[in-house]
Amino acid sequence: MPRSDSTSWVPTPDSRRTTAGGNTERLRERLREEFADYDRDELVETLADANVPVGPLQYVDELVDDDQVESRRLLTDSYNLGRDAPVRTAGAPFETAAGRPSLDDCPPEVGEHTREVLSEHGYSAEETWRLIDDDVVVAAEADD
Repeated sequence: MPRSDSTSWVPTPDSRRTTAGGNTERLRERLREEFADYDRDELVETLADANVPVGPLQYVDELVDDDQVESRRLLTDSYNLGRDAPVRTAGAPFETAAGRPSLDDCPPEVGEHTREVLSEHGYSAEETWRLIDDDVVVAAEADD
């Protein structure tokens, strides 16, 4: 496949000081033209062969089966309460000395901790009820 050798669209060192020398749209269009003849995998392979650090941009359905994602344990099993079903979802993208944070706990329901949080910040039960009654905050039904 013939490729262009022209570099006239590349910003000069002096022009780089301001948003690619005002050439941003020209640069994008030129790159679109240059890469239009490639499919993604061919382009990644060509750039990698030229020692350019590169990786494919993937869709979510492709990530689920990606070897790198699997080896780094970036997905985890969880439970979707809204669908009442197990799901595979993104896990924490980092580890600490104690390991990777788990997703064992379900997220709180809307308003589940409102009273507790307001109490910790000095609100009395009466003030909290007033905020709830005035629709300033949302709180789950009291367990009393």
